Amino acid sequence: GEGACGKCIVRIAAGDVDEVRRLINRAMLVLLLVMAPLVAGMAVMGDPVVRLLFGRGAFGEPAIRLTATLLFCMVPTMLTEVVRMPLATLFFAQGRPGATIWFGVLRIALLLLIYPLVWQRFGAPGLALGLGVTVLLCVALMMTVARRSLEHSFTEFWAMGARLLPALAVPLLFARGGWW
Repeated sequence: GEGACGKCIVRIAAGDVDEVRRLINRAMLVLLLVMAPLVAGMAVMGDPVVRLLFGRGAFGEPAIRLTATLLFCMVPTMLTEVVRMPLATLFFAQGRPGATIWFGVLRIALLLLIYPLVWQRFGAPGLALGLGVTVLLCVALMMTVARRSLEHSFTEFWAMGARLLPALAVPLLFARGGWW
């Protein structure tokens, strides 16, 4: 983390745009490789972990189940945040901080828009999934803008994501399907 950030700062100062792009791509891949199994494991083992941490005292069975469900529902948000942070760094490195700010405003506006639509019917899990969808949309938009305006390629990232997604989906499906 710190080593890549330091290298990125040095390359930005030197004006080496290609090396900055390579470092950002590498950071996205490493973060995804490290965080995806951790996030999936947290979602799969959410119920036992929440029971262990919060099963005593004031937390009853409904609160434990809701917390474990929310942990599972936050998987899309956590995975897209792993991608969003290096993308934000890329925009700042290219002297385009306004794009990152606009994406943040868009994310908040979308969340405020979906809140009344999902809260009454789906409660906190619906809002957590809605947050995941809004962050995913903003990251997709950020990647599109980075590809078009900054001429940034995400070929390696998509190839890795295509291989990693099925590997993550299987334990998540088993965990929530009750087969685990």
